[in-house]
Amino acid sequence: QAAAGISLLLGVPEALPAELILTGAASVLGAVLSSPLTSALLVFDLTHNARLLLPSLLAATIASALTDELAPESGQAALPLAGDRQPPAVDGLAPTAKRPR
Repeated sequence: QAAAGISLLLGVPEALPAELILTGAASVLGAVLSSPLTSALLVFDLTHNARLLLPSLLAATIASALTDELAPESGQAALPLAGDRQPPAVDGLAPTAKRPR
């Protein structure tokens, strides 16, 4: 009841429960992947509902920003860079060992 009153006061049409669920899914995906635009476009691609694009983008951006602020060591920052990785040892040989000629 209160949500309907706020929607009328702001001039925003009332959201259906499925739209709220999809917006929440976009925010979770945006926070996990640190990619709010991708998550909002995924929701739009799945539903073909342009009305969900802006709320999904806003929710995913807020969730991604909160994740970066509250847990900066998680996500993309925790992944090693390509130059930091060593290939695994094969047949007991060290990965950087060179064969004698």
